[in-house]
Amino acid sequence: MAESELLRLTRIEVSGLFGMYDHKIELNLEDRVTLLHGPNGVGKTTMLQMVSALLDGNFSYFARVPMHSFTMNFNDDSTLGVLSNGSAGQGEDTHEITLIRDGDSMSTGFSSRLNFERATDKYNNFWPSDLNEGNWVNELGGEILTESELIRRYGGKDDEEDISSPDWLENFLDRVGVYFIRVQRLIQPSPERRPHHHRFWRSLPPISRVIECRDDFNHNLASTMACYGRHAQALDQSFPQRLLSAGKTLPQADLQEKMEAVASKTNDLQKMGILDQTSPFDIPQLDSHGDNTHAKVMTLYVEDTEEKLKALDHFADRARIFLENVNQKFRHKKIQIDREVGFVVEDDRGQPLQLSSLSSGEQHELVLHYGLLFSVPSNTVVLIDEPELSLHVTWQKKFLPDLLEILKLRQFDALIATHSPYIVGERDDLMVPLSDSV
Repeated sequence: MAESELLRLTRIEVSGLFGMYDHKIELNLEDRVTLLHGPNGVGKTTMLQMVSALLDGNFSYFARVPMHSFTMNFNDDSTLGVLSNGSAGQGEDTHEITLIRDGDSMSTGFSSRLNFERATDKYNNFWPSDLNEGNWVNELGGEILTESELIRRYGGKDDEEDISSPDWLENFLDRVGVYFIRVQRLIQPSPERRPHHHRFWRSLPPISRVIECRDDFNHNLASTMACYGRHAQALDQSFPQRLLSAGKTLPQADLQEKMEAVASKTNDLQKMGILDQTSPFDIPQLDSHGDNTHAKVMTLYVEDTEEKLKALDHFADRARIFLENVNQKFRHKKIQIDREVGFVVEDDRGQPLQLSSLSSGEQHELVLHYGLLFSVPSNTVVLIDEPELSLHVTWQKKFLPDLLEILKLRQFDALIATHSPYIVGERDDLMVPLSDSV
């Protein structure tokens, strides 16, 4: 399905959350940013997790969240929701979950008992710890978890089989997109695992998200340049034949204007490192040539160059914002595009630095901007948990303006959980306060 056809989330409602809270959230569809603000414990992060779980088909998550109902509305007037028996976290093993979409429904039972092999296979993000019996290590950052915490997070279904979702649910979930940027976003588990005969599959060491972003950027750049090269080659090969049959000739003033625009765009792409440095065309010499043949050649040349550069627009527009937003925050260092590896970091003297030498705040900023600009499809609902993490107050104040600039280009909807008044700033019109009143 095309990105433009994805449904947009318009409203979220939860009742009986933790047995105490009822929250109603109307998303800001015009500005496409909704800020959830409130004290600890009222369910900001849990709201994001429930949106992610339901749209990702991780239905067993709701068996571990104490609540009565959770409902989402979309811009086609459809609804998708979950009803729970409300016993999660109250010592009962089995929980009945009912998924509802308009007039359709599906009920299934889940268990809070942890099946380690199944959970390891499904989530691939924890393994037995050698520290103490009964303690486990979460691979996402080395977090130590007790067995009860593992049960809460990874409890399996009663029959230990995956849910067979009905067609109406699968078809609906295909029409929505979700992208979750969690608090811990600097590392992620390696996709490689040990063979199946190991009872507990342990992943390889976590991969740095900054390195992953660099490698993905390099892949996107290489694909873009390959497309540009194929397009340019096709135009160059057909240039002589098209020139012989060309009848269009631009007036001198229009030709001059187009040449200057092409030269400026090419220069910008060269400064960014997307195109190689070449000698600029001497535009003023055009004034000394008045014959029609020359004007016809230059007209076709300019239009071909414009067409070639269009192949770079999608990538270049995102890369420009990425570099500008990140580099304006870095001190005594900057990120630059490198055609060989993707991007590199340099100090004030132009000396290369390791990406790992960036501070945690700088790495978070780089990873966050990269994800928003390059990883999120249009009309996806993007869930961002505590963007203020590791950011100085000055950077927190820049977060929302940067995000709104990105949204003009990328066109997704952002739902953000934050404690920071600096993230909200003067845009309290985008804020939905979650009260701690029962």
